[in-house]
Amino acid sequence: MELGGGEWEKMLIERLPVLPGLPSRSCRDEANTVGEPSQTSNTGLFHLSEEVLVFILRFLDPFSLLRAGSTCKRLFRICSCSSIWTRHCQALFGVSFRTSPVSPKDAFRLLFMWRKLYQMLPCNRHFQKKLLAEFPPPRYWIQWLVLEERVPLPPVKLPDFEIEYIWGVKKECFDETHKEDSETCTGYIFKYDWKELYHLTLLHHGSFGNLLLHVLNRQNGNGIQTLENYFSMCKSLVAWILGRDWGRLKRRKVYHDTLEGVYRVLKTEMRTSLIDHDHFWQVAKVQMARVCKLEETAVNYVNWKMIDSGPYYRLYLVSGNSIYLEHIKGFLRRKRLISDWFLQDENLWVRHLLSEELCQLLEFDTKILEGSLHGDTLSAHLSRIIWLYLHSGQELYMDAVKGFVLECAGARLKFYSSVNTGFYSSSSSDRECLNTHVELCANEHFLTYG
Repeated sequence: MELGGGEWEKMLIERLPVLPGLPSRSCRDEANTVGEPSQTSNTGLFHLSEEVLVFILRFLDPFSLLRAGSTCKRLFRICSCSSIWTRHCQALFGVSFRTSPVSPKDAFRLLFMWRKLYQMLPCNRHFQKKLLAEFPPPRYWIQWLVLEERVPLPPVKLPDFEIEYIWGVKKECFDETHKEDSETCTGYIFKYDWKELYHLTLLHHGSFGNLLLHVLNRQNGNGIQTLENYFSMCKSLVAWILGRDWGRLKRRKVYHDTLEGVYRVLKTEMRTSLIDHDHFWQVAKVQMARVCKLEETAVNYVNWKMIDSGPYYRLYLVSGNSIYLEHIKGFLRRKRLISDWFLQDENLWVRHLLSEELCQLLEFDTKILEGSLHGDTLSAHLSRIIWLYLHSGQELYMDAVKGFVLECAGARLKFYSSVNTGFYSSSSSDRECLNTHVELCANEHFLTYG
């Protein structure tokens, strides 16, 4: 039997709970009569009533639901409906959070982020330092750890009042066998393995759901919420940058460097408090202006990639002091001087004799990373001298670069001459002898020039 008109929608509305705060059907009909007539010919989701939308959105997975809610204000409000998120919380965590002070959507977000954060602990060096460097960890993170039965940390030693404050376990529940000999002015010290503490807390609260509620009720706007808020604003910044027609600046490096600058500026503040949205955007726009200035100073993309690992690049992003731009210009000018000297016609014999690795270090577009400065190899020696010249500008180091390169080339020339005159026998060990001879000559030069 077919249902005519809006009878199917009426039956569906009767079966679905009305969202709190939404206007009733009669109010919407009244609004339609006062304003313009409703367009019954419209198609798409927005033509449906909000009750029907709720029914449809219940079939989405959590990530699709969040993406749908980010499209417009109306869908955001509907996608935040508690009746949708209670189903996901029940399915993933075994608790619906229907009567919790924390909304089901917030509970899902926080618990899901903690689960992912904890699963990635072996790969997350920053989070490892946060947990392992200070033991016991700060109160915020230590309260989340009790949700895990197996924690790769030493047994926890805390006063009885701290355990009661963090996990809500009464002092009467503590086992005397876990009491330490040491005593504070306000209570006794107890030592628990994390597995024992997990079961003790679970026994006290009665169920894992009650334990989740206790941890969620202790939220104070820091920690996971701070991270979540920061990264959500990063996504909006990326969308803002890519949504504008800026020609050559519409590239990944612009917003990558902008976000790095934002993180450096807000890093300390982000550890203690929630970053305000307006404050984030204020810092982001300043950082982006500085990134554009650095790109302009570099002149081209090759230069830009070359200077981004230097100290002056990062210092300018944080401070905005124009003196660092002058240092960057000097860096590029000195890099060009080294390349021009190496490419002179009179140094043709040097280019033929030097190894490919050393030749690359002297080319303009070669980026010298800090990690390549360590070691006793010829390339490490040359990298250190070039690095000192590029960042100091002292001609002493430029002379050292020239002397080192000529010494290496001269050592190879002597070796080849001796081979041709028969002083050395031509064998498979010639190359090894050559490298040893060049290194000895280069080391003598390095000791001479410091």
